[in-house]
Amino acid sequence: MTWKPSNEPMRYDRARAAQFDLVKAAIQSLGLPLIRVRKLNGIVNAIAMQIEDGGDSPDVNHLLLDALRAAVIHQVGEDGAEPVLRAIEVFRQIEAQRWERVKAGTLPPPPLED
Repeated sequence: MTWKPSNEPMRYDRARAAQFDLVKAAIQSLGLPLIRVRKLNGIVNAIAMQIEDGGDSPDVNHLLLDALRAAVIHQVGEDGAEPVLRAIEVFRQIEAQRWERVKAGTLPPPPLED
């Protein structure tokens, strides 16, 4: 079954965005010069925009995470990328569980904004 994204996203999902913040923090901890971290942040921002308000697609998210993995490895090598790759994998696993719940129809809606 191919996921059909909504063209009417629900609202800002703070919990999902917070889970992705761990990836952002891992990238920032690399201490790269601004010109190099900007390249990674382009992909990070694309992922964040995908997840923060719903209406996204697991296929697109997967491709963006693959692009981020490749870009981080390109910038700092396999060994230097390890903390970021671990953070991406944790996020990927959380998202995979979420998408299974979406497909099963058991995912509760995000909480209302205060």
